[in-house]
Formats: sequence, C-alpha cells, structure tokens
Amino acid sequence: MRALALMALAACATTSTNRTQVVVVSSTLPATIFVGGKPVSSTPASLVLRVDVPADIRIVATTGETYQCSNRATVRAGLVILQALLVPLWPGLVIDAYTGAWNDVDSTCAAPF
Repeated sequence: MRALALMALAACATTSTNRTQVVVVSSTLPATIFVGGKPVSSTPASLVLRVDVPADIRIVATTGETYQCSNRATVRAGLVILQALLVPLWPGLVIDAYTGAWNDVDSTCAAPF
C-alpha cells in the first residue's frame, strides 16, 4: 500500500495536470477547420484537444487558401526538473513520461488570411 502511495506521489504530473487544452483557431476570412482531415468547425472556434495526441489543424478559407498548424506536444522542462528534484523516484518519472503529463501544446492557431 505504501508503494502505491509513493508511486502516486511520484507521478504528480499525471494526477495534477489536465490532459486537454483549448486551442483558439482564427482567421480573418470565413474558413472551415479540419482536425485530422475531418471538418470540425468554422472560424473562429475554440477546440479542446488532448495534449498527448498530436493534432494537425488545417484551416481552409472560402477562397481556397489553406493554412496548417501542427499541434505537436512539447515537454514542459521546468516540470520535469522540479519533479526530479523534489520526488526522485524513477517510477513516477516513467509514469509521467508515458502518460504525456509533461506535454503542452500551442494555444493558438491563427491563419494569415
């Protein structure tokens, strides 16, 4: 039981961070928003995307112009260092890395048209 409690404490990013993030998509022209090749909304919109799953956002204007944002997750280095210093238990580091709890994605995708 104690081991489970220590692992839960060590994997603090997994238990304390949100797995989704809002991405604001905008353009000056009317446009359709595609995520993963499927139409999901029109601009402007706020999309809720998972931080542990890469998302390709494509904006297609009524004029035919296209713009693409690749919402690839990046690791929040500060959180990794803090966790390594405060809770030096490797199982927690492995759990957080595997679950993508350290990941962060850009919060905006603005087309230049």
